[in-house]
Amino acid sequence: MKGLKEFTEKALTEVMESNGYITESSNTGNGETGNINQTPEDIMNGSLKFDFYFKEGSEDGAVYFDVSFKRGRKIIRKKDYNMQTASKLLRELNAAGYLLGQANCEKFKNWINVQIRQEHKFIKKHCNIGWDSIETDDGKIEQEIRLQDIYTKDGSLGSEYCGELKDKIAKKGTLESYVEGIRELVVDNPKLETALITGFTGFITQALEIEKIKECNIVLNYTGKTSKGKTTTSKLALTPFGNPQDLIRNFNETKASSELSMVSYGIIPYIMDDKIAGYDVNQKSDKNKLIDEIMALSHRDVKHRCHDKEDKKYCCPIVMSTEESIADAISDTTKKGAYYRFIEIECNNDLTDSGEHAEQLDEFMDTNYGEAGEEFAKYIIGRYNTKTLVDEYLATVRVIRNKKGINHRAAKRMAVIIFTAQLVNECFDLNIDIDKLLEMLNQQINKAFEKSNKVLVELKRLHEYINGNQRYFKTLKEFKRAECLGIYDYESTNKSKQLIIETAAFNHIINDGTPDRYFDFINRMNDAEGSAGDIGIGSNKGTKLIKAWKAEGYILSGGSHGITSKNTSGIKLDGKQRQVYIIDFKALEDI
Repeated sequence: MKGLKEFTEKALTEVMESNGYITESSNTGNGETGNINQTPEDIMNGSLKFDFYFKEGSEDGAVYFDVSFKRGRKIIRKKDYNMQTASKLLRELNAAGYLLGQANCEKFKNWINVQIRQEHKFIKKHCNIGWDSIETDDGKIEQEIRLQDIYTKDGSLGSEYCGELKDKIAKKGTLESYVEGIRELVVDNPKLETALITGFTGFITQALEIEKIKECNIVLNYTGKTSKGKTTTSKLALTPFGNPQDLIRNFNETKASSELSMVSYGIIPYIMDDKIAGYDVNQKSDKNKLIDEIMALSHRDVKHRCHDKEDKKYCCPIVMSTEESIADAISDTTKKGAYYRFIEIECNNDLTDSGEHAEQLDEFMDTNYGEAGEEFAKYIIGRYNTKTLVDEYLATVRVIRNKKGINHRAAKRMAVIIFTAQLVNECFDLNIDIDKLLEMLNQQINKAFEKSNKVLVELKRLHEYINGNQRYFKTLKEFKRAECLGIYDYESTNKSKQLIIETAAFNHIINDGTPDRYFDFINRMNDAEGSAGDIGIGSNKGTKLIKAWKAEGYILSGGSHGITSKNTSGIKLDGKQRQVYIIDFKALEDI
Protein backbone atom coordinates (compact mmCIF):
# COMPACT_ATOMS: atom_id res chain seq x y z
CA MET A 1 0.00 0.00 0.00
CA LYS A 2 2.88 2.37 0.92
CA GLY A 3 4.65 1.55 -2.34
CA LEU A 4 1.50 2.34 -4.35
CA LYS A 5 1.12 5.68 -2.56
CA GLU A 6 4.75 6.63 -3.27
CA PHE A 7 4.36 5.60 -6.92
CA THR A 8 1.16 7.65 -7.29
CA GLU A 9 2.70 10.73 -5.68
CA LYS A 10 5.77 10.42 -7.91
CA ALA A 11 3.65 9.85 -11.00
CA LEU A 12 1.44 12.83 -10.18
CA THR A 13 4.55 14.99 -9.70
CA GLU A 14 5.78 13.88 -13.10
CA VAL A 15 2.40 14.72 -14.58
CA MET A 16 2.51 18.17 -13.06
CA GLU A 17 6.05 18.76 -14.37
CA SER A 18 5.55 17.31 -17.81
CA ASN A 19 3.32 19.80 -19.63
CA GLY A 20 3.77 23.15 -21.35
CA TYR A 21 6.48 25.74 -21.08
CA ILE A 22 7.09 28.32 -18.35
CA THR A 23 5.37 31.64 -18.93
CA GLU A 24 5.85 34.56 -16.59
CA SER A 25 2.64 36.08 -15.21
CA SER A 26 1.31 38.06 -12.31
CA ASN A 27 1.20 36.60 -8.81
CA THR A 28 -1.55 34.01 -8.39
CA GLY A 29 -2.28 34.98 -4.87
CA ASN A 30 -0.62 32.07 -3.11
CA GLY A 31 2.98 33.04 -3.46
CA GLU A 32 3.46 31.09 -6.68
CA THR A 33 3.91 32.37 -10.18
CA GLY A 34 2.59 31.06 -13.47
CA ASN A 35 -0.56 31.49 -15.54
CA ILE A 36 -3.15 29.18 -13.97
CA ASN A 37 -5.15 29.11 -17.22
CA GLN A 38 -2.23 28.06 -19.40
CA THR A 39 -2.79 24.79 -21.27
CA PRO A 40 -0.12 22.07 -20.97
CA GLU A 41 1.80 21.50 -24.19
CA ASP A 42 0.65 17.94 -25.01
CA ILE A 43 -2.95 19.06 -24.65
CA MET A 44 -2.45 22.34 -26.48
CA ASN A 45 -0.84 20.68 -29.49
CA GLY A 46 -3.55 18.01 -29.66
CA SER A 47 -1.44 15.03 -28.68
CA LEU A 48 -3.74 14.38 -25.73
CA LYS A 49 -7.45 15.15 -25.66
CA PHE A 50 -9.36 15.26 -22.37
CA ASP A 51 -13.16 15.09 -22.12
CA PHE A 52 -14.65 15.98 -18.74
CA TYR A 53 -18.12 14.97 -17.59
CA PHE A 54 -20.44 13.98 -14.78
CA LYS A 55 -22.12 10.60 -14.93
CA GLU A 56 -25.80 11.61 -14.92
CA GLY A 57 -27.59 9.21 -12.61
CA SER A 58 -24.52 8.46 -10.50
CA GLU A 59 -24.66 9.03 -6.76
CA ASP A 60 -20.98 9.95 -6.29
CA GLY A 61 -21.04 13.41 -7.92
CA ALA A 62 -17.46 12.94 -9.11
CA VAL A 63 -15.98 14.60 -12.18
CA TYR A 64 -14.83 11.97 -14.66
CA PHE A 65 -12.62 12.30 -17.69
CA ASP A 66 -11.76 10.36 -20.83
CA VAL A 67 -8.37 10.73 -22.51
CA SER A 68 -7.66 9.97 -26.16
CA PHE A 69 -4.49 9.96 -28.23
CA LYS A 70 -3.40 8.65 -31.61
CA ARG A 71 -1.23 5.64 -32.27
CA GLY A 72 -0.58 5.20 -35.96
CA ARG A 73 -3.96 5.42 -37.64
CA LYS A 74 -5.83 4.31 -34.52
CA ILE A 75 -7.32 6.54 -31.83
CA ILE A 76 -6.78 5.10 -28.34
CA ARG A 77 -9.45 6.18 -25.85
CA LYS A 78 -9.11 5.65 -22.09
CA LYS A 79 -12.50 6.03 -20.40
CA ASP A 80 -14.14 6.64 -17.05
CA TYR A 81 -11.28 7.95 -14.90
CA ASN A 82 -11.55 10.24 -11.91
CA MET A 83 -9.13 11.44 -9.25
CA GLN A 84 -9.51 8.15 -7.39
CA THR A 85 -8.28 6.15 -10.39
CA ALA A 86 -5.78 8.68 -11.74
CA SER A 87 -2.74 6.56 -10.84
CA LYS A 88 -3.90 3.82 -13.23
CA LEU A 89 -4.32 6.36 -16.02
CA LEU A 90 -0.91 7.87 -15.31
CA ARG A 91 0.73 4.46 -15.66
CA GLU A 92 -1.01 3.92 -19.00
CA LEU A 93 -0.05 7.35 -20.32
CA ASN A 94 3.49 6.83 -19.07
CA ALA A 95 3.64 3.57 -21.03
CA ALA A 96 2.43 5.48 -24.09
CA GLY A 97 5.26 8.02 -23.70
CA TYR A 98 3.30 11.02 -22.43
CA LEU A 99 3.64 13.41 -19.48
CA LEU A 100 7.37 12.90 -18.97
CA GLY A 101 10.51 14.96 -18.78
CA GLN A 102 9.30 18.56 -18.45
CA ALA A 103 9.12 21.03 -15.58
CA ASN A 104 6.47 23.20 -13.93
CA CYS A 105 4.45 20.78 -11.80
CA GLU A 106 1.85 23.40 -10.87
CA LYS A 107 0.81 24.00 -14.46
CA PHE A 108 -0.93 20.70 -15.02
CA LYS A 109 -2.60 20.74 -11.60
CA ASN A 110 -3.88 24.25 -12.14
CA TRP A 111 -5.13 23.35 -15.60
CA ILE A 112 -7.09 20.40 -14.20
CA ASN A 113 -8.58 22.60 -11.47
CA VAL A 114 -9.76 25.09 -14.09
CA GLN A 115 -11.32 22.38 -16.27
CA ILE A 116 -13.39 20.73 -13.55
CA ARG A 117 -15.06 24.07 -12.80
CA GLN A 118 -16.21 24.64 -16.37
CA GLU A 119 -19.32 22.47 -16.47
CA HIS A 120 -20.61 24.23 -19.57
CA LYS A 121 -17.75 22.59 -21.50
CA PHE A 122 -18.40 19.06 -20.19
CA ILE A 123 -19.53 16.40 -22.60
CA LYS A 124 -22.78 14.55 -21.70
CA LYS A 125 -22.75 11.03 -20.27
CA HIS A 126 -25.23 9.06 -18.17
CA CYS A 127 -25.00 5.78 -16.31
CA ASN A 128 -28.65 4.84 -15.68
CA ILE A 129 -31.43 3.53 -17.91
CA GLY A 130 -35.09 4.50 -17.79
CA TRP A 131 -37.12 7.41 -16.46
CA ASP A 132 -35.34 10.16 -14.55
CA SER A 133 -36.02 13.76 -13.61
CA ILE A 134 -33.91 16.89 -13.34
CA GLU A 135 -34.42 20.27 -11.72
CA THR A 136 -34.04 23.16 -14.16
CA ASP A 137 -32.42 26.49 -13.35
CA ASP A 138 -35.84 28.01 -12.65
CA GLY A 139 -36.69 25.27 -10.12
CA LYS A 140 -39.02 23.21 -12.32
CA ILE A 141 -38.83 19.41 -12.45
CA GLU A 142 -38.62 17.94 -15.94
CA GLN A 143 -38.71 14.25 -16.80
CA GLU A 144 -36.60 12.43 -19.34
CA ILE A 145 -35.93 8.87 -20.52
CA ARG A 146 -32.38 7.54 -20.69
CA LEU A 147 -31.20 4.74 -22.96
CA GLN A 148 -28.27 5.00 -25.35
CA ASP A 149 -29.07 8.73 -25.38
CA ILE A 150 -31.15 10.99 -23.11
CA TYR A 151 -34.56 11.94 -24.51
CA THR A 152 -36.66 14.90 -23.37
CA LYS A 153 -39.91 16.36 -24.68
CA ASP A 154 -37.77 18.79 -26.70
CA GLY A 155 -35.57 16.11 -28.28
CA SER A 156 -32.39 14.17 -27.55
CA LEU A 157 -29.43 15.61 -25.64
CA GLY A 158 -26.62 13.81 -27.44
CA SER A 159 -25.55 11.98 -24.29
CA GLU A 160 -23.58 8.73 -24.19
CA TYR A 161 -24.52 5.80 -21.94
CA CYS A 162 -21.59 4.74 -19.73
CA GLY A 163 -23.24 2.42 -17.18
CA GLU A 164 -22.82 -1.27 -16.39
CA LEU A 165 -24.42 -2.39 -19.66
CA LYS A 166 -22.26 -0.13 -21.85
CA ASP A 167 -20.75 -3.13 -23.65
CA LYS A 168 -24.12 -4.85 -24.08
CA ILE A 169 -26.60 -2.32 -25.44
CA ALA A 170 -25.97 -1.46 -29.08
CA LYS A 171 -27.62 -0.88 -32.45
CA LYS A 172 -27.58 -2.90 -35.65
CA GLY A 173 -29.71 -2.64 -38.76
CA THR A 174 -32.26 0.10 -39.36
CA LEU A 175 -35.58 0.91 -37.72
CA GLU A 176 -37.31 0.24 -41.04
CA SER A 177 -35.80 -3.25 -41.41
CA TYR A 178 -36.67 -4.03 -37.77
CA VAL A 179 -40.33 -3.05 -38.16
CA GLU A 180 -40.60 -4.94 -41.46
CA GLY A 181 -39.17 -8.09 -39.85
CA ILE A 182 -41.52 -7.88 -36.86
CA ARG A 183 -44.53 -7.54 -39.16
CA GLU A 184 -43.44 -10.55 -41.18
CA LEU A 185 -42.21 -12.91 -38.44
CA VAL A 186 -44.03 -11.94 -35.22
CA VAL A 187 -47.36 -10.18 -35.79
CA ASP A 188 -50.47 -12.43 -35.79
CA ASN A 189 -48.91 -14.86 -33.31
CA PRO A 190 -50.07 -13.64 -29.85
CA LYS A 191 -47.44 -15.67 -27.97
CA LEU A 192 -44.61 -14.14 -29.98
CA GLU A 193 -46.27 -10.73 -29.74
CA THR A 194 -46.35 -11.06 -25.95
CA ALA A 195 -42.58 -11.55 -25.80
CA LEU A 196 -41.99 -8.56 -28.06
CA ILE A 197 -44.42 -6.30 -26.16
CA THR A 198 -42.99 -7.38 -22.81
CA GLY A 199 -39.71 -5.91 -24.02
CA PHE A 200 -41.29 -2.45 -23.98
CA THR A 201 -43.27 -2.80 -20.72
CA GLY A 202 -40.44 -1.47 -18.55
CA PHE A 203 -41.31 2.05 -19.73
CA ILE A 204 -44.74 1.55 -18.15
CA THR A 205 -43.80 -0.39 -15.01
CA GLN A 206 -41.16 2.13 -13.98
CA ALA A 207 -43.66 4.97 -14.45
CA LEU A 208 -46.10 3.00 -12.26
CA GLU A 209 -43.41 2.64 -9.59
CA ILE A 210 -42.70 6.38 -9.70
CA GLU A 211 -46.43 7.10 -9.30
CA LYS A 212 -46.74 4.57 -6.43
CA ILE A 213 -48.97 2.04 -8.25
CA LYS A 214 -48.24 -1.49 -6.96
CA GLU A 215 -48.68 -5.09 -8.17
CA CYS A 216 -48.04 -4.28 -11.82
CA ASN A 217 -44.60 -5.61 -12.69
CA ILE A 218 -44.29 -8.31 -15.32
CA VAL A 219 -42.89 -11.78 -14.64
CA LEU A 220 -43.45 -13.87 -17.76
CA ASN A 221 -42.67 -17.59 -18.06
CA TYR A 222 -42.65 -19.60 -21.29
CA THR A 223 -43.01 -23.27 -20.39
CA GLY A 224 -42.72 -26.36 -22.55
CA LYS A 225 -40.46 -29.22 -23.50
CA THR A 226 -37.08 -28.81 -25.18
CA SER A 227 -36.94 -27.50 -28.76
CA LYS A 228 -40.24 -25.66 -28.58
CA GLY A 229 -38.65 -22.27 -29.33
CA LYS A 230 -38.86 -20.83 -25.81
CA THR A 231 -35.39 -19.27 -25.77
CA THR A 232 -35.77 -17.80 -29.25
CA THR A 233 -39.12 -16.35 -28.26
CA SER A 234 -37.91 -14.83 -25.00
CA LYS A 235 -34.99 -13.14 -26.80
CA LEU A 236 -37.50 -11.07 -28.78
CA ALA A 237 -38.01 -8.97 -25.65
CA LEU A 238 -34.38 -7.80 -25.83
CA THR A 239 -34.31 -6.71 -29.47
CA PRO A 240 -35.48 -3.13 -28.79
CA PHE A 241 -32.30 -2.48 -26.79
CA GLY A 242 -29.35 -4.51 -28.04
CA ASN A 243 -28.00 -7.85 -29.17
CA PRO A 244 -30.12 -10.47 -27.33
CA GLN A 245 -27.15 -12.82 -27.16
CA ASP A 246 -25.21 -10.25 -25.13
CA LEU A 247 -28.08 -9.34 -22.80
CA ILE A 248 -29.59 -12.76 -22.00
CA ARG A 249 -28.82 -14.39 -18.61
CA ASN A 250 -29.04 -17.97 -17.32
CA PHE A 251 -30.23 -19.76 -14.20
CA ASN A 252 -26.76 -20.16 -12.70
CA GLU A 253 -26.69 -16.67 -11.19
CA THR A 254 -27.18 -16.36 -7.46
CA LYS A 255 -30.26 -14.55 -6.21
CA ALA A 256 -28.14 -11.65 -4.94
CA SER A 257 -26.28 -11.37 -8.24
CA SER A 258 -29.53 -11.45 -10.22
CA GLU A 259 -31.09 -8.71 -8.10
CA LEU A 260 -28.14 -6.35 -8.49
CA SER A 261 -28.05 -7.01 -12.23
CA MET A 262 -31.76 -6.29 -12.51
CA VAL A 263 -31.25 -2.87 -10.92
CA SER A 264 -28.63 -2.02 -13.56
CA TYR A 265 -30.96 -3.19 -16.36
CA GLY A 266 -33.34 -0.32 -15.59
CA ILE A 267 -36.28 -0.81 -17.97
CA ILE A 268 -34.51 -3.38 -20.18
CA PRO A 269 -35.97 -6.90 -19.81
CA TYR A 270 -34.06 -9.37 -17.69
CA ILE A 271 -34.14 -12.77 -19.40
CA MET A 272 -33.56 -15.89 -17.28
CA ASP A 273 -33.13 -18.83 -19.61
CA ASP A 274 -33.93 -22.34 -18.33
CA LYS A 275 -34.80 -20.94 -14.91
CA ILE A 276 -36.22 -24.07 -13.31
CA ALA A 277 -33.09 -26.11 -14.06
CA GLY A 278 -31.70 -25.09 -10.70
CA TYR A 279 -34.61 -26.70 -8.84
CA ASP A 280 -35.94 -30.23 -8.33
CA VAL A 281 -39.69 -29.69 -8.62
CA ASN A 282 -40.29 -33.12 -7.07
CA GLN A 283 -38.80 -31.87 -3.80
CA LYS A 284 -41.12 -29.80 -1.62
CA SER A 285 -38.26 -27.66 -0.30
CA ASP A 286 -37.22 -26.75 -3.84
CA LYS A 287 -40.80 -25.95 -4.78
CA ASN A 288 -41.03 -23.55 -1.85
CA LYS A 289 -37.73 -21.91 -2.82
CA LEU A 290 -39.00 -21.48 -6.36
CA ILE A 291 -42.24 -19.86 -5.19
CA ASP A 292 -40.33 -17.61 -2.80
CA GLU A 293 -38.26 -16.41 -5.73
CA ILE A 294 -41.34 -15.80 -7.88
CA MET A 295 -42.87 -13.79 -5.03
CA ALA A 296 -39.65 -11.80 -4.66
CA LEU A 297 -39.52 -11.08 -8.39
CA SER A 298 -43.09 -9.82 -8.32
CA HIS A 299 -42.31 -7.43 -5.45
CA ARG A 300 -39.23 -5.85 -7.14
CA ASP A 301 -37.42 -5.22 -3.85
CA VAL A 302 -33.65 -5.57 -3.50
CA LYS A 303 -32.41 -5.55 0.09
CA HIS A 304 -29.52 -3.16 0.60
CA ARG A 305 -26.07 -4.58 0.94
CA CYS A 306 -23.01 -3.24 2.73
CA HIS A 307 -22.21 -0.40 0.33
CA ASP A 308 -25.81 0.66 -0.41
CA LYS A 309 -27.38 3.56 1.42
CA GLU A 310 -30.90 2.20 1.03
CA ASP A 311 -32.98 -0.61 -0.46
CA LYS A 312 -33.19 -0.59 -4.24
CA LYS A 313 -35.97 -1.52 -6.64
CA TYR A 314 -35.87 -2.86 -10.15
CA CYS A 315 -38.52 -2.15 -12.76
CA CYS A 316 -37.32 -4.36 -15.58
CA PRO A 317 -39.75 -7.00 -16.86
CA ILE A 318 -38.61 -10.55 -16.12
CA VAL A 319 -38.88 -13.20 -18.85
CA MET A 320 -38.15 -16.82 -17.95
CA SER A 321 -38.27 -20.11 -19.81
CA THR A 322 -38.77 -23.48 -18.11
CA GLU A 323 -39.35 -27.05 -19.22
CA GLU A 324 -41.61 -27.73 -16.23
CA SER A 325 -44.69 -25.63 -15.49
CA ILE A 326 -44.23 -23.38 -12.47
CA ALA A 327 -48.02 -23.35 -12.01
CA ASP A 328 -47.95 -27.15 -11.75
CA ALA A 329 -45.06 -26.99 -9.30
CA ILE A 330 -46.97 -24.79 -6.86
CA SER A 331 -50.23 -26.77 -6.98
CA ASP A 332 -49.44 -28.78 -3.84
CA THR A 333 -47.86 -25.94 -1.86
CA THR A 334 -49.56 -23.51 0.50
CA LYS A 335 -48.90 -20.63 -1.91
CA LYS A 336 -51.37 -21.42 -4.67
CA GLY A 337 -52.33 -17.76 -4.88
CA ALA A 338 -48.92 -17.00 -6.38
CA TYR A 339 -50.33 -17.97 -9.80
CA TYR A 340 -51.45 -14.40 -10.52
CA ARG A 341 -48.03 -12.90 -9.73
CA PHE A 342 -46.63 -14.22 -13.00
CA ILE A 343 -48.01 -14.96 -16.44
CA GLU A 344 -47.21 -18.47 -17.65
CA ILE A 345 -47.55 -19.23 -21.34
CA GLU A 346 -47.67 -22.82 -22.53
CA CYS A 347 -45.49 -23.59 -25.53
CA ASN A 348 -46.48 -26.56 -27.59
CA ASN A 349 -45.77 -26.28 -31.30
CA ASP A 350 -47.34 -22.85 -31.66
CA LEU A 351 -44.44 -20.42 -31.19
CA THR A 352 -43.17 -20.73 -34.74
CA ASP A 353 -44.86 -22.06 -37.86
CA SER A 354 -41.92 -24.25 -38.88
CA GLY A 355 -38.22 -24.86 -38.46
CA GLU A 356 -37.62 -22.39 -41.26
CA HIS A 357 -39.66 -19.74 -39.41
CA ALA A 358 -37.57 -20.29 -36.26
CA GLU A 359 -34.31 -19.94 -38.24
CA GLN A 360 -35.56 -16.76 -39.89
CA LEU A 361 -36.45 -15.34 -36.48
CA ASP A 362 -32.96 -16.10 -35.13
CA GLU A 363 -31.28 -14.57 -38.18
CA PHE A 364 -33.49 -11.50 -37.92
CA MET A 365 -32.56 -10.94 -34.25
CA ASP A 366 -28.85 -11.30 -35.07
CA THR A 367 -28.99 -8.37 -37.49
CA ASN A 368 -31.73 -6.06 -36.20
CA TYR A 369 -31.68 -4.63 -32.70
CA GLY A 370 -31.31 -1.51 -30.58
CA GLU A 371 -33.18 1.02 -32.73
CA ALA A 372 -36.76 0.38 -31.61
CA GLY A 373 -36.14 1.11 -27.93
CA GLU A 374 -34.69 4.53 -28.75
CA GLU A 375 -37.61 5.33 -31.06
CA PHE A 376 -40.15 4.23 -28.46
CA ALA A 377 -38.44 6.38 -25.80
CA LYS A 378 -38.77 9.43 -28.05
CA TYR A 379 -42.41 8.56 -28.72
CA ILE A 380 -43.29 8.18 -25.03
CA ILE A 381 -41.47 11.25 -23.68
CA GLY A 382 -42.88 13.37 -26.51
CA ARG A 383 -46.45 12.60 -25.45
CA TYR A 384 -46.45 11.72 -21.75
CA ASN A 385 -45.01 12.29 -18.35
CA THR A 386 -45.25 9.49 -15.78
CA LYS A 387 -48.55 10.79 -14.38
CA THR A 388 -50.40 11.06 -17.70
CA LEU A 389 -48.98 7.70 -18.78
CA VAL A 390 -50.25 6.07 -15.59
CA ASP A 391 -53.66 7.73 -15.95
CA GLU A 392 -54.11 6.13 -19.37
CA TYR A 393 -52.90 2.80 -18.01
CA LEU A 394 -55.48 2.88 -15.19
CA ALA A 395 -58.19 3.58 -17.76
CA THR A 396 -57.07 0.42 -19.58
CA VAL A 397 -57.31 -1.55 -16.31
CA ARG A 398 -60.94 -0.44 -15.92
CA VAL A 399 -61.79 -1.45 -19.48
CA ILE A 400 -60.25 -4.90 -19.03
CA ARG A 401 -62.01 -5.53 -15.72
CA ASN A 402 -65.36 -4.74 -17.33
CA LYS A 403 -64.89 -7.46 -19.93
CA LYS A 404 -66.74 -10.71 -19.32
CA GLY A 405 -64.69 -13.66 -18.10
CA ILE A 406 -61.55 -11.68 -17.22
CA ASN A 407 -59.43 -12.88 -14.30
CA HIS A 408 -59.72 -9.78 -12.10
CA ARG A 409 -56.80 -10.64 -9.86
CA ALA A 410 -54.39 -10.54 -12.81
CA ALA A 411 -56.09 -7.62 -14.58
CA LYS A 412 -53.46 -5.02 -13.63
CA ARG A 413 -50.62 -7.12 -15.04
CA MET A 414 -52.56 -7.96 -18.19
CA ALA A 415 -53.29 -4.25 -18.58
CA VAL A 416 -49.56 -3.46 -18.56
CA ILE A 417 -49.07 -5.71 -21.60
CA ILE A 418 -52.25 -4.58 -23.37
CA PHE A 419 -51.61 -0.87 -22.80
CA THR A 420 -48.00 -1.27 -23.95
CA ALA A 421 -49.23 -3.13 -27.05
CA GLN A 422 -51.52 -0.22 -27.88
CA LEU A 423 -48.61 2.22 -27.59
CA VAL A 424 -46.30 -0.01 -29.65
CA ASN A 425 -49.00 -0.26 -32.32
CA GLU A 426 -49.24 3.54 -32.45
CA CYS A 427 -45.47 4.05 -32.50
CA PHE A 428 -44.55 1.47 -35.14
CA ASP A 429 -47.89 0.86 -36.92
CA LEU A 430 -47.67 -2.90 -36.32
CA ASN A 431 -51.41 -3.64 -36.36
CA ILE A 432 -51.28 -6.14 -33.47
CA ASP A 433 -54.78 -7.48 -32.74
CA ILE A 434 -55.32 -6.24 -29.18
CA ASP A 435 -58.49 -8.27 -28.52
CA LYS A 436 -56.84 -11.47 -29.72
CA LEU A 437 -53.81 -10.76 -27.53
CA LEU A 438 -55.98 -10.15 -24.44
CA GLU A 439 -57.96 -13.34 -25.08
CA MET A 440 -54.76 -15.41 -25.22
CA LEU A 441 -53.37 -13.83 -22.03
CA ASN A 442 -56.60 -14.44 -20.13
CA GLN A 443 -56.74 -18.06 -21.32
CA GLN A 444 -53.17 -18.67 -20.18
CA ILE A 445 -53.78 -17.09 -16.77
CA ASN A 446 -56.91 -19.19 -16.29
CA LYS A 447 -54.92 -22.31 -17.22
CA ALA A 448 -52.28 -21.41 -14.64
CA PHE A 449 -55.04 -20.93 -12.07
CA GLU A 450 -56.49 -24.34 -12.91
CA LYS A 451 -53.09 -26.01 -12.61
CA SER A 452 -52.17 -24.41 -9.32
CA ASN A 453 -55.61 -24.39 -7.63
CA LYS A 454 -57.24 -27.67 -8.64
CA VAL A 455 -59.63 -27.76 -5.66
CA LEU A 456 -60.66 -24.13 -5.97
CA VAL A 457 -61.18 -24.55 -9.72
CA GLU A 458 -64.00 -27.01 -9.08
CA LEU A 459 -65.64 -24.55 -6.69
CA LYS A 460 -65.37 -21.87 -9.37
CA ARG A 461 -66.95 -24.20 -11.94
CA LEU A 462 -69.86 -24.90 -9.61
CA HIS A 463 -70.33 -21.17 -9.10
CA GLU A 464 -70.26 -20.58 -12.86
CA TYR A 465 -72.82 -23.38 -13.30
CA ILE A 466 -75.15 -21.63 -10.85
CA ASN A 467 -74.76 -18.29 -12.64
CA GLY A 468 -75.44 -19.96 -15.97
CA ASN A 469 -78.56 -21.76 -14.70
CA GLN A 470 -80.08 -19.21 -12.33
CA ARG A 471 -83.69 -20.27 -12.90
CA TYR A 472 -82.90 -23.57 -11.14
CA PHE A 473 -81.47 -21.89 -8.04
CA LYS A 474 -83.92 -19.89 -5.92
CA THR A 475 -84.26 -18.41 -2.46
CA LEU A 476 -85.57 -20.59 0.37
CA LYS A 477 -89.05 -19.07 0.02
CA GLU A 478 -89.15 -19.68 -3.74
CA PHE A 479 -87.62 -23.16 -3.70
CA LYS A 480 -89.65 -26.04 -5.17
CA ARG A 481 -87.92 -29.39 -5.22
CA ALA A 482 -89.50 -30.50 -8.49
CA GLU A 483 -88.28 -27.35 -10.27
CA CYS A 484 -85.05 -26.35 -8.52
CA LEU A 485 -81.59 -27.83 -8.08
CA GLY A 486 -80.73 -25.85 -4.98
CA ILE A 487 -81.13 -22.77 -2.83
CA TYR A 488 -78.78 -19.90 -3.63
CA ASP A 489 -79.29 -17.08 -1.17
CA TYR A 490 -77.73 -14.85 1.46
CA GLU A 491 -77.29 -16.35 4.88
CA SER A 492 -78.28 -13.92 7.62
CA THR A 493 -74.74 -13.45 8.95
CA ASN A 494 -72.95 -13.70 5.62
CA LYS A 495 -72.38 -10.98 3.03
CA SER A 496 -71.97 -13.46 0.19
CA LYS A 497 -74.42 -16.00 -1.14
CA GLN A 498 -74.27 -19.64 -0.11
CA LEU A 499 -75.52 -22.74 -1.87
CA ILE A 500 -77.79 -25.23 -0.09
CA ILE A 501 -78.05 -28.35 -2.21
CA GLU A 502 -79.13 -31.95 -1.70
CA THR A 503 -76.44 -34.58 -2.07
CA ALA A 504 -78.15 -36.13 -5.11
CA ALA A 505 -78.39 -32.80 -6.92
CA PHE A 506 -74.76 -31.96 -6.13
CA ASN A 507 -73.45 -35.29 -7.43
CA HIS A 508 -75.60 -34.96 -10.54
CA ILE A 509 -74.12 -31.53 -11.37
CA ILE A 510 -70.54 -32.62 -10.63
CA ASN A 511 -70.99 -35.53 -13.05
CA ASP A 512 -72.17 -33.16 -15.81
CA GLY A 513 -75.82 -34.13 -15.51
CA THR A 514 -78.49 -31.86 -16.99
CA PRO A 515 -81.33 -30.31 -14.94
CA ASP A 516 -83.97 -32.20 -16.95
CA ARG A 517 -82.39 -35.58 -16.19
CA TYR A 518 -82.21 -34.71 -12.50
CA PHE A 519 -85.89 -33.77 -12.36
CA ASP A 520 -86.79 -37.01 -14.17
CA PHE A 521 -84.81 -38.88 -11.50
CA ILE A 522 -86.59 -37.00 -8.69
CA ASN A 523 -90.02 -37.69 -10.17
CA ARG A 524 -89.26 -41.39 -10.59
CA MET A 525 -88.03 -41.65 -7.02
CA ASN A 526 -91.11 -39.84 -5.72
CA ASP A 527 -93.42 -42.07 -7.74
CA ALA A 528 -91.71 -45.21 -6.45
CA GLU A 529 -91.36 -44.32 -2.76
CA GLY A 530 -92.06 -41.02 -1.06
CA SER A 531 -88.87 -41.08 0.97
CA ALA A 532 -86.67 -42.35 -1.82
CA GLY A 533 -85.92 -38.79 -2.97
CA ASP A 534 -83.00 -38.68 -0.56
CA ILE A 535 -81.17 -41.49 -2.34
CA GLY A 536 -78.00 -40.01 -3.89
CA ILE A 537 -76.58 -40.60 -7.30
CA GLY A 538 -73.27 -42.38 -6.65
CA SER A 539 -70.21 -40.21 -7.25
CA ASN A 540 -66.68 -40.91 -6.12
CA LYS A 541 -65.69 -37.55 -7.61
CA GLY A 542 -68.33 -35.76 -5.55
CA THR A 543 -67.16 -37.42 -2.32
CA LYS A 544 -63.53 -36.45 -2.96
CA LEU A 545 -64.50 -32.88 -3.77
CA ILE A 546 -66.57 -32.45 -0.63
CA LYS A 547 -63.70 -33.81 1.47
CA ALA A 548 -61.22 -31.43 -0.17
CA TRP A 549 -63.58 -28.46 0.13
CA LYS A 550 -64.24 -29.28 3.77
CA ALA A 551 -60.51 -29.14 4.46
CA GLU A 552 -60.34 -25.69 2.85
CA GLY A 553 -63.35 -24.36 4.74
CA TYR A 554 -65.68 -24.13 1.74
CA ILE A 555 -68.22 -26.58 3.28
CA LEU A 556 -70.19 -25.13 6.19
CA SER A 557 -72.53 -28.07 6.71
CA GLY A 558 -71.88 -31.09 8.92
CA GLY A 559 -69.82 -31.36 12.06
CA SER A 560 -68.03 -33.75 14.40
CA HIS A 561 -69.55 -35.92 17.10
CA GLY A 562 -66.87 -37.73 19.05
CA ILE A 563 -64.86 -39.82 16.63
CA THR A 564 -67.45 -39.53 13.85
CA SER A 565 -68.01 -36.62 11.51
CA LYS A 566 -70.36 -35.79 8.66
CA ASN A 567 -70.40 -33.29 5.84
CA THR A 568 -74.16 -32.77 5.56
CA SER A 569 -76.76 -30.98 7.64
CA GLY A 570 -80.47 -31.62 7.91
CA ILE A 571 -82.93 -29.05 6.57
CA LYS A 572 -86.66 -29.11 5.87
CA LEU A 573 -87.46 -28.84 2.15
CA ASP A 574 -90.97 -29.24 0.73
CA GLY A 575 -92.18 -30.36 4.13
CA LYS A 576 -89.59 -33.11 4.63
CA GLN A 577 -86.20 -33.31 6.32
CA ARG A 578 -83.43 -33.57 3.74
CA GLN A 579 -79.64 -33.96 3.96
CA VAL A 580 -77.85 -31.07 2.25
CA TYR A 581 -74.44 -29.56 1.68
CA ILE A 582 -74.01 -25.89 2.55
CA ILE A 583 -71.31 -24.47 0.30
CA ASP A 584 -69.67 -21.07 0.71
CA PHE A 585 -68.11 -19.15 -2.20
CA LYS A 586 -66.24 -16.39 -0.38
CA ALA A 587 -62.89 -17.88 -1.45
CA LEU A 588 -63.70 -16.92 -5.05
CA GLU A 589 -63.57 -13.24 -4.17
CA ASP A 590 -59.76 -13.42 -4.04
CA ILE A 591 -59.14 -14.94 -7.47
